[in-house]
Amino acid sequence: MEKLNLSWEGKEYTIKLWNDTNTFYVRAFHNDQPVNPFTYQVSFEKNFDLFKQNGYPGRDVLIEQATADIHEGRIYGVNL
Repeated sequence: MEKLNLSWEGKEYTIKLWNDTNTFYVRAFHNDQPVNPFTYQVSFEKNFDLFKQNGYPGRDVLIEQATADIHEGRIYGVNL
């Protein structure tokens, strides 16, 4: 699992990235709790590691979406 740290409005968040055999997932967390019910994912047909695939745009798009959740206030059910 890869983790990207993000500070926003004085709070610390983590964007977590992971994959299984055929799917790549991204989700935003605060204090190890999901910030909302959204997990972004993309499925692929062949078994290859998207985390190490240079230039794969899907990874960055999903990270941007999870980051936008924080920046745009889509944070639900988390004690902030």
